[in-house]
Amino acid sequence: MTRAKRWRQQGKKEWPWKAAHAATRTADAWRARRHDGRRTAATARAHGSARSLRTTAALGERLGRMTASEKKKRGRKEEERRSSGEAWRDDNAQREQTMLTLSDLAMAIASSAAKAAAMRQQPDGASAAAAHDG
Repeated sequence: MTRAKRWRQQGKKEWPWKAAHAATRTADAWRARRHDGRRTAATARAHGSARSLRTTAALGERLGRMTASEKKKRGRKEEERRSSGEAWRDDNAQREQTMLTLSDLAMAIASSAAKAAAMRQQPDGASAAAAHDG
């Protein structure tokens, strides 16, 4: 029996060395592989290897390292944002938002403290008045 025939019977591709350089992989596994040897997030999840799942979680849907060109592109974008002052605007907006929420929180705490004090004083005042009457 020729090698190719045996592979066909096992459900493998006829010429495994053409795909992903791994003669032992089944056709499904080859289909799951991308050209550059990375898996898509979906296949990583399907295969369920812990490392793939971790990277999927860490990088969202994109697996593998950023290519050099992507790094350059991202760096350029960041640089543009910085030079245009967009980043400063974002930071300031974020800071204002935080300050607002903090002041809201402080006000809420103060009002609840005032309410608690009023609640504490009310029955005390009533009992003191009752004792005084008695």
